[in-house]
This record gives sequence, structure tokens and C-alpha cells, in this order.
Amino acid sequence: MRGNFPVKEGYVPFAGYQTWYRVVGDAEAPGKLPLLCLHGGPGGTWHHMEPYTDLAEGRRVICYDQLGCGNSAVNEPHDASMLKDFDITADLGRIAVPTLLFCGEFDEVTPATQAQAGAGIRGSELVVMPGCSHISQAEQPAATLGLVRGWLAGVEASRSAG
Repeated sequence: MRGNFPVKEGYVPFAGYQTWYRVVGDAEAPGKLPLLCLHGGPGGTWHHMEPYTDLAEGRRVICYDQLGCGNSAVNEPHDASMLKDFDITADLGRIAVPTLLFCGEFDEVTPATQAQAGAGIRGSELVVMPGCSHISQAEQPAATLGLVRGWLAGVEASRSAG
């Protein structure tokens, strides 16, 4: 569907490098929240998150490329194995915004792994997409966008109710 929304691209500094981002939409309508699309990795570019830009009606949708990937490529050689000890589990409790985690029933990032992450984020919600593997937005796009759209509507309604 890809609406005709304004697009802004740029870079933000991170860990001595430049992380590329893309913002679709220009502002939030009253009562709406922006949608920040985070993804695991390593190796992922923003392209598999592009379907979520359809949700930019009345909100900004923000995607990015991970360091070493796509538009956030680094010039010097790097080794993905250096991330083998990377663990932010202890920092998950610092997330203080509404958070939706979802994965496929047959996802390589298993529902049990997602549940462990969700347990560290106060008030987060975990949904397992039946019959999906790792990229539910490609496997069941209508259901996946419906899930995120419904979740956003619920969060926004609870915020306006106060």
C-alpha cells in the first residue's frame, strides 16, 4: 500500500559510527504516538520493516539500518562474532514506553526467547503469530499490520483515558 507520506533520512552518531535512519510521516496527530520499529540482528537492514510505514497515517514511523548493515555500513572490516557476548538483558528494565514484542510460532527467535525479553520490560505485550516463522510481515502482512495497528490504538486509547 505504501502511502504518500513525507520521508526524511539521515544519520545519528552511535558508538563512534553513523547509524542511518528513515522517518516516514511528519508529525503525530492529536492522541497518536510515533512507532519505532526495532529489529534483532545482526545483519538486518530496514527493508524488511518497510511494510510498517503503511501505519504512518497521523504518526511518524521510524526505521533504521543496524551498524555494519545497509546504509549504516562501516568502512573497516568487522566480525559479527564480536557480538556473541553482547547482552543487554539487564538494561531491558530501563524501557519505560509501551512495548509490543511479537514473533512467529516457528521463529528462529523463539517465543520462549521473546518471553524472556518481555519479562524484562515492564508492561510489555508479547504476541506469537500462529503459522509464521521469522518475517510475519511478509508471511501474513494483513494480520501483522492489523496486530500493530490494534495495539497502537489500544495504547493510544488508554493514554487519552488517562
